Formats: sequence, C-alpha cells, structure tokens
Amino acid sequence: MSIQLHKDKGVNCKMSICPRCGDTGDELLLMGAADTKCTCDSCGVVHYGFKARSKELRNGCKSCGAHSFTEAEIGEYEKIPASDICTKCKEELKKLEEMVSKGGVYFRCKECGREGVIQACEYTQAFREAAFKDGMIADITAPMGVEMSKCEEHTVTSEEDEKDKKD
Repeated sequence: MSIQLHKDKGVNCKMSICPRCGDTGDELLLMGAADTKCTCDSCGVVHYGFKARSKELRNGCKSCGAHSFTEAEIGEYEKIPASDICTKCKEELKKLEEMVSKGGVYFRCKECGREGVIQACEYTQAFREAAFKDGMIADITAPMGVEMSKCEEHTVTSEEDEKDKKD
C-alpha cells in the first residue's frame, strides 16, 4: 500500500484514540496528504482524510447518506479514531462476554450511555426465563441484554455507600 506524502509533513503521523472509550488507541495513523476531514451537517459523523468533493463521499455520508459537509483541516495534534478498539477495551469485553456466558445479562443505559453486565443472579435468571418463554431468545443460555432508560436503574448501592453518606 502506498500513500501520497504531504508537501510539508511527509507521512503526517497522527495518534489514534479508541472509538469505544476515547483513550489513546493502539494505532499510529499515517495520513500523508490526506489532511482534511469532513463533518456531515446532518448527523455529525466525521470522515477523516477526505475532501467534501472526493469520490469516497460522492454517494453522501457513509452513516446517513446526506450530501452536505463542513470541510476542515485536521489539527496538528488532533487524535483520530482508530479502526479498532484498544487492547484494554478488548480485554474488558472478553470479561463481560465470560460473565454473560455464566448467566449474566448485558445492559446499556439510554441516559448516560454506560454499558456493562448484570452478574448472574435470581433477577437475570428470571429475566432469561421470561425472554425464552416470550420467544425473544431461542436458547435460555443465549447472550442477551436489556436497555435501561434512567441511570437509577443501573446504579448499585451497597452498605459501604450508605456508611459514606452518614459520614
């Protein structure tokens, strides 16, 4: 694979960020002459390395299909989302997958965007049984999840938290 070199910056290296957690990514991106980004005016998705009139965006935004973009130069120290999640996120997802395989249930909060797993317990077993009975899952051991609308629904309070409130 070859890249067109930037006239002043050469290979034009950029640091990456993890698209899942936002921490430093595992990739170093060689942008070369592709030093612009286009932000879709409809959905806000940023397309790095393209100009608004480039052939890659001729059919519109890759996310929503709109044809209106705001073009800007990529900042000198701007970090760009990596093509894959970081090692830390991969390890975390592997642990969550293992918890779900032992009867846990994935969850996502609409309010804050937090994601995680409810560990296997009576609640998750009852939830799985109800989903199986209603035909939502074909196998009671299948991976499954629930979406919560408010943060209070996934916040866990322990005795330690209650002691902290009193102090």
